[in-house]
Amino acid sequence: MGGPLLLKSWRCTNLLIALACAPALLAADWFPLETGNQWVYRGKSGSRVEPLVLRVGDSREVNGHTYYHLEGSPNGSYWLRRDGDRVLEWKESSGDEAVWYDFSKEVGVTYPTARPSTIGVATITSLGASVETPAGSFSKGIALSFGDVRVGNFGGSLTVAEVFADGVGMVTQDLSTSDGTNPKYELVYARIGSATVIKGPENGIQLSINEDKTWARVYADDQQDAAQFLRLYDESGKETWTWSNQQKWFNVCTGNPKYCGTPPDATVALPSLKPGSYVLVAEHGASRVTLPFTVQ
Repeated sequence: MGGPLLLKSWRCTNLLIALACAPALLAADWFPLETGNQWVYRGKSGSRVEPLVLRVGDSREVNGHTYYHLEGSPNGSYWLRRDGDRVLEWKESSGDEAVWYDFSKEVGVTYPTARPSTIGVATITSLGASVETPAGSFSKGIALSFGDVRVGNFGGSLTVAEVFADGVGMVTQDLSTSDGTNPKYELVYARIGSATVIKGPENGIQLSINEDKTWARVYADDQQDAAQFLRLYDESGKETWTWSNQQKWFNVCTGNPKYCGTPPDATVALPSLKPGSYVLVAEHGASRVTLPFTVQ
């Protein structure tokens, strides 16, 4: 049996793990479109939990352009392509193209959009948005808003605010509704190409699990006296299990990781897991690190 899988909180800005410390991307990509990409969001609407999973399915060639099938939206599925800083939809029924997002606009500029259920306009509200999500911290994002939107089962008149991170896609969505439920979606994790999106604050966390997915170990660079948690999410974004420092899991593993002992002395037992995809999130004060894994 090999050693545990290990992920460490990065000090680079909002990029993919595989590209996190690379010099720069050649061009901004605010909505990565590639077959297999997936975004899992934790959603809350009043006292209800409304998970959201968006994924990119098959691609198809139309008039010399490659479109990707976006699936999982409450309003349906769509054929999209990237055109520079714009995201365009191909309407299969008419053969026409229409703009969903235009990230090239300046702050305060309102532009036409065919994004589903809007009144047809969007406005860039910030070119330097910073947000905290269960997937980590993101900065230098683009924030935009839509007015009078009808989304899924929420109904009524509402406004939507979204934040996008370069190389990641949408990381938060806030809805202000007339009925006061005010749904909010936050990114739990994203799978972009062969890399997992992750971003952590300066005081990093090391998170590892064994090959059998039966235990986890955590080590924090900063040994501050702060609340610590482990949270487990299934592929729908639902939180299925949590563990806190009140259950003494951090107290057995302080200082240098090499002194943390051997399993099971310095580990936390994970719950019995059915086959499927999961995300394990470790939190230490303001720090977070995320580790997606699959149980066969």
